[in-house]
Amino acid sequence: MKRCSEALDFREKVSMVTGGASGIGLGIVRALTEAGAAVMMVDVDRVRARRERDSLKEAGFEVEFSGADVRKEKDCQKAVAESAEKYGRLDILVNWAGVMVRKEILKMSEKKRMGSGARCKS
Repeated sequence: MKRCSEALDFREKVSMVTGGASGIGLGIVRALTEAGAAVMMVDVDRVRARRERDSLKEAGFEVEFSGADVRKEKDCQKAVAESAEKYGRLDILVNWAGVMVRKEILKMSEKKRMGSGARCKS
């Protein structure tokens, strides 16, 4: 079976991955960079994102990070602006960041159940 990086060619593509500093999000960042894409990694965990960015850069990949909380519209706008400033465009968006609410669903308001997080409008 071919690896994603062997099957796909994303050279000259610019991508943004929210939730990109760990777990599956980081796996997506790695796959995109291995396939040739420049990646803006977006994550609320700035320490981990910086560490993963540095590791990928040392391996020769084009990756930057933006510390952002995707529940906050201003943070989303900032991340998009940073990507636009660095790369001039955005070809691929992977919205992997998740927000966990630990509460019984029947005790939540309808607004909370249906998603009260900020929507990125950039």
